[in-house]
Amino acid sequence: MNIRTTGNADIVCQAAGRKTMGIDARGSGAMNNRATTRIKAALQKNLYWLLWLLPLALATVCWATYPFSEEIGKKTLCLSGLSAIQKSNIQLASRAVNGVVLRPGDEFSFNGIVGPRTTARGYRPAPSYLGPENPATVGGGICLFSSALYQVALESGLKVKERFAHLRTIKTIPPGLDATVWYGQSDLKFKNTLDVPVQLAAAWSSQSLTVTVLGRQARAHSEPVELKRLITRANSQEMVVELFTRKGRAQTLVSRDLYAISR
Repeated sequence: MNIRTTGNADIVCQAAGRKTMGIDARGSGAMNNRATTRIKAALQKNLYWLLWLLPLALATVCWATYPFSEEIGKKTLCLSGLSAIQKSNIQLASRAVNGVVLRPGDEFSFNGIVGPRTTARGYRPAPSYLGPENPATVGGGICLFSSALYQVALESGLKVKERFAHLRTIKTIPPGLDATVWYGQSDLKFKNTLDVPVQLAAAWSSQSLTVTVLGRQARAHSEPVELKRLITRANSQEMVVELFTRKGRAQTLVSRDLYAISR
């Protein structure tokens, strides 16, 4: 028997093949769409956590690497006994010092940073301790701020290069811990002898003044620095005050001052 084929069979097979291929393509596309949807959902979920964690991670890194993230020294003094004008003068001087950065080897000068105390620059006359009198001088009261700087510099391990004591005892600062300043004459100078940069910060309110030395505590010094005073009465009208820094077992004489005793 002879079997004869025609082109119709080829046409049917080709059509069937096209139909089968169409079904496979549509099925594959649906599967791809579902996979794409799942991937997008996973990415969106991970993106949410990433956006939430990224600022926290950045803040942690900044804190860990920021050179002024720790307190090396801090001193707070009371302002309640001062007049409003004296407090205003202190705030002006504090603004000039706040934020000053001292790299290792840099030297701080109070008069150099604060500048002249003049009425044109906002300072006003207020009582000050000048010799045996309490005259009103422009910028009166800022010696309390310079004294706070002096104390915190010593406690932070900075090297005091220049400092002048008052000629007599004053009510606001214990003798031996004071540092008087007078533009063009008496200055307060200290040097950053640490191996890290430090920043000076000053904050104030109507009742208190806080001066802080910021840096990296662990690298600055391993042991705290304490201030110790030894007071000797020279006679009924005068006293001698010796100031020491104590770090561990080591004790160093900082100053020896003679004060007239105020009545």
